[in-house]
Amino acid sequence: GYTGGWYDKTAFRIDFTLNGQPDNYEGRQDFGDGDGSLIQHIQNYHEYYAKDENWKNFVLHNKGPEAWEQDKAERQMVLTEFIPYLKQHCNLSAMEQTATTALQEGQNISPEQTAYYNAVVTYVQDCRPMLNQGQYNLPEPPKLADFDQSLQDYKAQVQAEIAQEAAAAGMTVEEYAAAGFEAPQQDSFSIYQLRNEDSTRDYRFEPYDRLQAAGLTVDKANYTEVYAAPLTAGTTLEDIYRTFNVDYPADFKGHSLSVSDVVVLHQNGQDTAHYCDSVGFQQVPEFLRENPLRTAELSTEQNENMIDGVLNNAPSLGEFEAKAKAGEQISLTDLAAAVKAEEKAPKAKKSHTAKPKKPSIRAQL
Repeated sequence: GYTGGWYDKTAFRIDFTLNGQPDNYEGRQDFGDGDGSLIQHIQNYHEYYAKDENWKNFVLHNKGPEAWEQDKAERQMVLTEFIPYLKQHCNLSAMEQTATTALQEGQNISPEQTAYYNAVVTYVQDCRPMLNQGQYNLPEPPKLADFDQSLQDYKAQVQAEIAQEAAAAGMTVEEYAAAGFEAPQQDSFSIYQLRNEDSTRDYRFEPYDRLQAAGLTVDKANYTEVYAAPLTAGTTLEDIYRTFNVDYPADFKGHSLSVSDVVVLHQNGQDTAHYCDSVGFQQVPEFLRENPLRTAELSTEQNENMIDGVLNNAPSLGEFEAKAKAGEQISLTDLAAAVKAEEKAPKAKKSHTAKPKKPSIRAQL
């Protein structure tokens, strides 16, 4: 007869309460098939038959389309509802077992940990009936950090600070959080006046049209910011002009707002520059633009620095000679450049041996 090994075939039955109704599930798991846990076996079994064409044809042929639709619906319920239900119950049991074991051993656990594990046991006891009634979105489980008094104190401090910041911004805590915990940018204005230098003499107190006629522009490089403050809703340029001529603030250190001054409004994240003209204000977008001449100067300086760096890092004529003597290959182009650099280099003057200087404290440091 057969002398090989046999499977252990084990029938099982699960009694449970699902959506408030008592029910049961029966099946058989063959140990040795590598199905894993009981729940995994149930899941694999129904996933297999849900896709098996032979089983579908068998049901259709022997029982008809209605039986096949019922078969599909039952497997769908098992896979999408019953299996997650079982897994959640297993998770609750694992949490309860861990907490109960820790409480029973009771060694080397702090009062905070004891309170935490007791809270976990209570949580599991509360969640099981909820799960049996079909409530699958269970509340958040307890966290050990919730029972650490120092962490709780810090959490309360942070919440208080956030509430204060939100109130200062005129927002609720929820609005403040939705804004990324940043207050909205407040509207403001800045006053610029010409630098007291000879180079700005032709600009001082000149109306805008005369500047244009003379080919001059309102260049920010000629100005310095003398005042900045929040911009109250409804405040106009004329209001600012009146304030800084009649009743300017005590901390204002500039002269009365006059022709050739510039007021920059910062509103809704946008900046606009306004030239104080002989009558009213003239918008001057060029004030906010980067000076093209200064940009060109900076670019030239950067290029010169890069060129200087390349030249300074290039091998000297002596280094080329050493490479040639050592049998290394050298570039004739680089050699010619080194010869030219050597010719342009200032000749060293002969001098008597100088006494060594005493090193400075900074050099020693």
